Amino acid sequence: PSSLPATASPPAPLPAVLTCSPPSPQSGWDQDFMQGVLDNCETESLGPNPDSFCEEHITFRDGPKCTDEATCDFASPILLEKLRQIQPRTLPDMRAGISPEATDVVSSLPRGTCTGTLLLPPGVAAKPPRPPAPPPAPPELCDDDGAVCGHLNDGECDDGGAGSVYSLCPYGKDCTDCGARVSSPPPLPPPPSSRPLPPRWVECGRRNRCGPQVAGWAIPDARHEVRCCSGTQLGAMWDKRAGCDVWAESDGPEMGGCHHGKTFEEAEAVCAGAGARLCTKDELASDCTRGTGCGHDRDLVWSSTEQVPSSPKPAPPAPAPPPPLSLPPRPPP
Repeated sequence: PSSLPATASPPAPLPAVLTCSPPSPQSGWDQDFMQGVLDNCETESLGPNPDSFCEEHITFRDGPKCTDEATCDFASPILLEKLRQIQPRTLPDMRAGISPEATDVVSSLPRGTCTGTLLLPPGVAAKPPRPPAPPPAPPELCDDDGAVCGHLNDGECDDGGAGSVYSLCPYGKDCTDCGARVSSPPPLPPPPSSRPLPPRWVECGRRNRCGPQVAGWAIPDARHEVRCCSGTQLGAMWDKRAGCDVWAESDGPEMGGCHHGKTFEEAEAVCAGAGARLCTKDELASDCTRGTGCGHDRDLVWSSTEQVPSSPKPAPPAPAPPPPLSLPPRPPP
């Protein structure tokens, strides 16, 4: 209580430290019952309050406890007398419970860098060595240079990098349309072969959708669109059509976006870089690549099928030799 009546003598002070011990067999409390009260009784505060009880778990000899702050008289002489009965009359000797302990007097704290080993709590394993720092990101290229790129700000990326539509501008010089590029340009197309390549078949990206464009043989330096095929699914965007044995794609991240107007060798390099290959004539004609993007359903697309030169006609057989000449029989004398 915060105050006592003027006629009452002040109670003896409380001990400085109160400790709780497990109930002994002689305490009169059932140990399991007490543990249940400790586990299940919930009050509004963890501190001592005169209106906070566990009446759902404990009954009191002096009747129900008063819990209504508006009506309860917590300064009642009856309540104070009950409290006084449980107060200790003399303060215990606190020094008697203190054990002497030898200590080292440190006059000054050590300064400088700690060179010792950090001690970890028991059972805590030390951290592995710190991994090396990742290499710094390459610098970016972003330059709209109209002097070298005549197709700026036309809504199509023209620098030949990932996601580009055309390869008409130097790498990184069509920034508004392509976005910032890393400083490493895309790989150069393979050098021209020392021997002439045979023509390759170009096929419509979707059956009967190419209008006046006609499928047929094209020289390797011609420029057509690129779609790739693979015997395995290289990514979530690769599709396998019914009746086909391959997965196909036109603009997946493995390919770096759409590819328009490529020579045969450039198209072959695009698919090889994605871990795939150019589709065959039969795969394209069977619509295995239809609907894979970039608008190529209405374009002629490179295939890997090459034109095999026809075998020369066999030479005609040599004419039969003429029969040997024979002299007429000599007339009789």
